[in-house]
Amino acid sequence: AEFQHAILGPISIGLGPFVEVAFNHARSGTLIVTDCVAEVPDKPLDIIQVDPYPLLYHSRAEGIEPIEDSVQGRIRGWRKTVLFALYIRPVAVDLVKTLPTFQNWFKAPTFPAIDGFFPFEWNGDGWQKSFSGVQGRLLVPPIVQNFILNRRGGPQKTMEWVDTVASWKFK
Repeated sequence: AEFQHAILGPISIGLGPFVEVAFNHARSGTLIVTDCVAEVPDKPLDIIQVDPYPLLYHSRAEGIEPIEDSVQGRIRGWRKTVLFALYIRPVAVDLVKTLPTFQNWFKAPTFPAIDGFFPFEWNGDGWQKSFSGVQGRLLVPPIVQNFILNRRGGPQKTMEWVDTVASWKFK
């Protein structure tokens, strides 16, 4: 067979089952996994920059800052967005209470546009250290590990799946 495959699951996560499939293209040594393995590049991929607005929105420290397009802003926004995607609520971010969130939004130069609505704030530069911890290496996204793989029956099924995938020859 040109492809090997291994199925993880189903793992019951309450809303429905989680299933992951890993594929190995034997001839090229290519491993394909969608959710359980990730690699976080230092900079956003070109496809993500087709519409840079989400990156630029998240690049700011607070909602009253204008959204300005720059390479550094895109990179900063990418890194913060990655932390949200991996952790839902990164340790380097605090939620802002409802009243101050709306007060700041009303002060934003672009009000009533939604880009001034910013219900969180980053704790200084701590997010950079958090990003460094996940960047440039293979990892199991913490959101997948904590909310899916450790569910009832998940650890045993996951270890069996990992053993199968690890036995393949891939680059």
